[in-house]
Amino acid sequence: RNEENKIKPVSSSTFYRRKNEILDIHKVDIIQHGKVIADLNMKGSKSTVKANRPLERVELDWTPVDILLVDPSTLKARRPNLVYAIDKFSNHPLGFYVTFNDIDSDAVKQCLLHCLMPKTYIKDIYTEVENEWVAFGKPENLVLDNSKVNESFDIDDACFQLGIEKTF
Repeated sequence: RNEENKIKPVSSSTFYRRKNEILDIHKVDIIQHGKVIADLNMKGSKSTVKANRPLERVELDWTPVDILLVDPSTLKARRPNLVYAIDKFSNHPLGFYVTFNDIDSDAVKQCLLHCLMPKTYIKDIYTEVENEWVAFGKPENLVLDNSKVNESFDIDDACFQLGIEKTF
């Protein structure tokens, strides 16, 4: 083409914006991930689960902590993993467990044990803490994500022995 008929180049953001105007992302998501996930991506979550009383629904998950601590076994600075449980009714932390190892069923069970136990030792160890940690007890329903760790026989057995219903 001559100089006056040349096509102007477009930026990558303009290209992707125009491509998304033409392409139906919802249809692609249905093919790749299924209708449920596609609807969730398009519309988002519309409702929240509500608990009517304490310990009715306890949600347990884990995350790497954004701090470096010294691992006592190797004496090297590492990021630990925090396993934590939250009571859905009160949004109070119910229990936690910190580990430098990969998350396994033992870490989840340790967090569950911390949920069951009263936290009276906190005031004894840390005298400057003013408030009591009042959240403890046996949850009725333990909500876990779909991780392989949570499908463990050990966790199933612990929940069965304690009479806790497990939900994914």
